[in-house]
Amino acid sequence: MKVLRASSLEVFRTCWEHLQDGLSAVVAAVQRAQLCHEALLAWKSKAGHLERSLQEVSARYELEKQKRKMLHNRLVVSSIHRSGSEEGGGKGDLIER
Repeated sequence: MKVLRASSLEVFRTCWEHLQDGLSAVVAAVQRAQLCHEALLAWKSKAGHLERSLQEVSARYELEKQKRKMLHNRLVVSSIHRSGSEEGGGKGDLIER
């Protein structure tokens, strides 16, 4: 009977150790998943910030492009008026877009 009891206790301890090892692995996996989730949220936030920055820069670029086009066209028209003809600064020099 003592041998059976000792054997049963040994089986129980072995099962308990396997259970503890499994639970430790699950806890570690959950912690890694939480860290990955937090990192993903941080990257999403950063991506959103970068996207907004890109949109702002693109808008500024388009505005600057329009200003340069208007300035160029004014200079071409001014050159035409000063020269009194379309030589050297004809309508072909105007920027349409």
